[in-house]
Amino acid sequence: MRRILFVLLALLVCFPSAFARKKKPKSGTIENNIFTDKKYKYQLTIDEDWKAIIKKDENNYRLVLIQKNYEIPPDYQDAPDYTMVPRMVVYVGQSDMTPFAFLDSLLSDSYKSDLKNDLLKEFEILNNMSVGDGTKREKAVTRKRKSIKLDGTKGVRWEGKSTYVKNVALSQSSQGSKR
Repeated sequence: MRRILFVLLALLVCFPSAFARKKKPKSGTIENNIFTDKKYKYQLTIDEDWKAIIKKDENNYRLVLIQKNYEIPPDYQDAPDYTMVPRMVVYVGQSDMTPFAFLDSLLSDSYKSDLKNDLLKEFEILNNMSVGDGTKREKAVTRKRKSIKLDGTKGVRWEGKSTYVKNVALSQSSQGSKR
């Protein structure tokens, strides 16, 4: 009987620690509205109108910024659930390509890679497919692209435009919609 009691007591002590997970480290820290990335050693000042979500260190998505107070466009006043909360994503990855070649690979229909697939999950403007809610998006068109330097590292600044059509309900209870 003593052995059983001793084994049960040992299990009660060991059992909770077996399921306790060590928290995965975050990609950086925020102090005084300045995000500092631990791995890549860059800093980013965050405006007070934005909420910051620090991602895990193992993730290429380093930081997600979500606008706190945003206005719903007039066309969406009757159906505010059609709007998307303004947000920015900081993604850091490495590639053997030059910045311009990497950008061209993202915009190419024929180029395939794991890195491109990872990026396309988050950056909608690079997707030229139909969305499940009936929204049809055209291929992104480059508006501007120019060479930049970030702390001595070459990069590219890209601005693009993608036209799309979305049907928005006239009201929450109506069957009609406007484009």
